[in-house]
Amino acid sequence: MSKILATIWHAFGISIILWGQYFANFTEDSFRVHYHIVHVPSIMVVFLGVLGLVIATTHYQDVWELIKSLLTNPPSKIRSETDYMESNLRAITTKYYESGADGLRQGLDASKIPLAWKRIFEQIESKIEIADIRVLILRYENQIQFTLNQQIKMLQMVAAAGPSMGLLGTVLGLIKLLAELQDFTKLAPNMALALLTTLYGIFCSIMASPMISHLENKQTLLIRSYEQVLFWIDMVQGKKPSFYLEQSYDQNTNQKG
Repeated sequence: MSKILATIWHAFGISIILWGQYFANFTEDSFRVHYHIVHVPSIMVVFLGVLGLVIATTHYQDVWELIKSLLTNPPSKIRSETDYMESNLRAITTKYYESGADGLRQGLDASKIPLAWKRIFEQIESKIEIADIRVLILRYENQIQFTLNQQIKMLQMVAAAGPSMGLLGTVLGLIKLLAELQDFTKLAPNMALALLTTLYGIFCSIMASPMISHLENKQTLLIRSYEQVLFWIDMVQGKKPSFYLEQSYDQNTNQKG
């Protein structure tokens, strides 16, 4: 069933690209340029083309995950959560040594605990060996890094596809302009198609750039959160005292910075 849905999804993407090209090629004569910049056929060529390319080359679940990554759990929240756990690193270690799994969450604000720490707390409370927890945390970290890398590549494709679709519209507009050069009533719409598609393509690329930076920043902070957890596991596994762990983490952070 999933293969059928994926095929329909990809076919839908190709149809969007073709519809955008058809719309620009056969209907643009009836559309005028509004406010010196708004031209519907040019918009259709670029944005439907880019959208169709993403749908045709990407699984629908990946697109949904990308939307969620852009709209949820912003970098500022991740940074705040990681800093909160850093400030409580010594207290967490002391509670763990004194009370074991039962004392880990005591005194912590549940709304400020990052996902990486929630996972380790759950695993410790489930009596999983600390060495096995380290393997699981590494796996989670690699999964997140891989997912965000794929999403960044998807947006990089959008940034590259925008100018390409704009150039395609430009070539299409010039072809129509030369073919209908004797008809002055069609000169303006053909020129609009030729020039504005390039503008919209550049705009599409510019819009993708801050999204890429958003995900790259998010990836860096999430990795920092997981590295914080892994450092804590290594120190606890070696039975290091809480004050030593805090000092070592500060030194380790300064060396990486």
